[in-house]
Order: sequence, then C-alpha cells, then structure tokens
Amino acid sequence: MRQQYAPNVSEVDRSAAPERLRDYHRRAAATAVRLKFGAPSIERTWPADTGSADPASTAIWLDVEHANLVAVALGSSSEVPGHLVAMSGILAPYLDACGHYVEATALHTAAASVALTTGEAGAALNRLGAVHARSGDLAGAIDRYGEAFETCEQAGDTAGAATALHGIAVARFRTGRYREAVATATDALARYREVGNQIGAGEALKSLGLSHLQLGDYPKAIEHLQQALVLHRATGDRANEGRSLNNLGFLHYRLGHDEEALRYFEDSRAIAHKLGNRAGEAVVLINIAHLDTRHGRVEEALAGYGEAVALCAEIGYRVGQVEALRGLGVACRRLGRLAGAFKHLNQALVLNRALRDPDMEAGALNDLGETLRAADRQSDALHQHTAAHSIAIASGDPYAQARATSGLAVVLDAAGQSAAAREHRERADALYHKIGVPPRARD
Repeated sequence: MRQQYAPNVSEVDRSAAPERLRDYHRRAAATAVRLKFGAPSIERTWPADTGSADPASTAIWLDVEHANLVAVALGSSSEVPGHLVAMSGILAPYLDACGHYVEATALHTAAASVALTTGEAGAALNRLGAVHARSGDLAGAIDRYGEAFETCEQAGDTAGAATALHGIAVARFRTGRYREAVATATDALARYREVGNQIGAGEALKSLGLSHLQLGDYPKAIEHLQQALVLHRATGDRANEGRSLNNLGFLHYRLGHDEEALRYFEDSRAIAHKLGNRAGEAVVLINIAHLDTRHGRVEEALAGYGEAVALCAEIGYRVGQVEALRGLGVACRRLGRLAGAFKHLNQALVLNRALRDPDMEAGALNDLGETLRAADRQSDALHQHTAAHSIAIASGDPYAQARATSGLAVVLDAAGQSAAAREHRERADALYHKIGVPPRARD
C-alpha cells in the first residue's frame, strides 16, 4: 500500500500527518476519559464533543489504544512538548485507575522534564507524585509533591499548591503520621475552597475522613467522608465517589454495622467495575472477604482474598497485596491451616517492609500473634503483640493498640499472670469502648 499510494501524497500532507494524529489522539482520548470517569477527569485545555460518542466503545478504545497514545506522546517530547504534557494530564485518570503504573511513570516523568517550557511543571510533578504514592514509593512521592508545591507557589498557582499539599497529606497518612496528615489536608482543603475547586475539596475531605478513622474519631471520619461523597457526586467524580463509598463501608464494618457496610461495598464495586478501576475492585474484594470471615464464610473469604492477591500483584498495587495476604493468613488460621497462615502473614510482613505502612505492620503483627497463640507459642505471640502495640502507640492508632493489648491479655492469662491479664483486658475494653467498637466487631 505504501508503494502504491505514497507517490500520490504531497509533501504538505506528509508534514501535516503527525499533527493530525496528535490532534486526533488528544480529542479522542479526552472524549473517552470524560465518558469513562466524568467531566472533572480531563484537561480543560482539550475539550471534547461527547454528544455522539458511545461510552462502551470509547472505553474499549482506551484499553486497546492506550499504549499507542503513550508512545506517540513520548515520541513528541522534543518537537512538540505541549502534546506530551497535555496527554499526561488527559490520560492520568485512566492509567491510574487501570493500574498502568509503569506507563504512567514514564509519561509523567517525561512530561515533568519538559513542562517548564509549557508552564505546567507543577501539574506534571503532582501527577508523578501520585504514581509514586500508588506504587508504594512514599519517599519519592513526598519529594515530587514537594517540588510541585514550590513550583506552584512561585507561579501563584493556588489550586496546584493545594494538590501538592494534599498529596503530601496522603503520603504522611500512609507512613502513620496521622495528625500531620490532618493538618496538611486541612491546609489543602482551605486552598481548594479559596479557589472554588470542589473536586479537590472532595479529595481533601476524603483524606481527612481516613486520617480521623485511624485516629479513632469515627464520628468525625464519617462526617468528612459523607461531605466528600456529596462533592464527588456533585462534580461527577466517579472514581473518588467509589473510593469514598468503600471507605464509608469500612467504617461501618469497623463499627459492626455489617449490612450497611456491605451495601456501601457493593455500590463501590459497581462503580469500580464500570470504570475499569482494578485497584478499586481489589480493595472491595478484600473488604467483602473481611465480612465473609467475620460471619464464618471462610472458604468464600479465601476465594476473595486469593483473587485480590493475584489482581494486586498483576497491577503492582502493593498496599492491596499486603492487605489481601493478611486476610488469607487470618482465613487460614480460622480453618486451622496454621502453616498456610504463617506463610501468608510472613509474606505480608516482608512485602510491607518496602512500604513501611504502620497500619499494615501493626495489623499483620497482631494477626501473627493470634496465629502463634493458636499454635501454642505464647512467648513468640507476646513478642509480636508487643511490637504491634509499640507501632500503634507511635502512630496514635487506638484500634491497633486495643487489639495488641487484648492479645497480650490472652498471652498473660495463659502464662498464669491473671492480675496482669485482667489489667490488660480492662485497658483494651476501655480503648474499644472509647472509639465505639462493639465486641462483635473486635476481629
């Protein structure tokens, strides 16, 4: 075909062809992302006419063509840096939700390196920070967000500075600095409100809700998450709507409101499935498996955790992988399969060493302590619960403290130290009562 038709194509048409392809990519990708994720998810620089587009076909087109979209964008870095930067913004929601972290890192890194010439360096650095955070590189995320904050502050970009602050808040949350996360997210929320950015305000409220959850202030956590949900729905931010629904479900699970929790999880799963948000689907699988374990449906829980482990490993979502491995360990213990329980829990702890997530660490150590108690290895269990308690004290997580203290009470009782055991049991009960966790929800 090239031999037959190339001689008839003018040099003008040849030189214009790459620009036509880039323009087509921008507009088609913007249309597909808008239809798949909602209006807030694309760059305003590249509006798209979605009136006649079919959501199902555009979603399939993204799945088929995303590698080409990224390749053409990367190939444009020297000649047309503006196209690279635009595609970094347009594709960011899709690459994040669908777990294409390697491609996202390459695209956003390249965009950040050339964005100084387009005046959009802060936005590109914010997107790169988000990818680092998603893949578990929290130190890298804080560095990129810090660079983005300085860049946006110098440029007078209040919205971009707010996004950077919110990213730092999320990273601090993930490293167990919950009170610092509250302060930083509150600052981000004020800046978002200053510029009328409702989308960003919804994200900051979601982060505040999660931070208060870890600090044991469940009423305040629910209040912030419900406010976030209202904003997500008002702005059409479907991805964050699904995340807030899942977080509300987890809060109700923690409080023992299992039927309500399941409704939130199912609604969240429906959104994640529609968007192709594979990380979101994995998280909901894990949480529903938690409910199955609590209600004795342990074989069903094993299947859910196993599916989530495979999915998280495939997309490189290591936080979800750790949580699913923990679930597998607990489910195996419930079935008396102690060898499997030790295997999965130790895998979770090894994987979490790179993440350094204190919530996961304390949880896995408490899980391991309970498994060691089941194996009648009380002194080893004492060590694990003590370590979990120290981590929880440092982060300020009262739920993990209560679990560790309760575990220590059982170990002390087994050792014949009834007075010390009673003291620990009373302390654990007081912690659970203070944060509102009933006996039926003390997993």
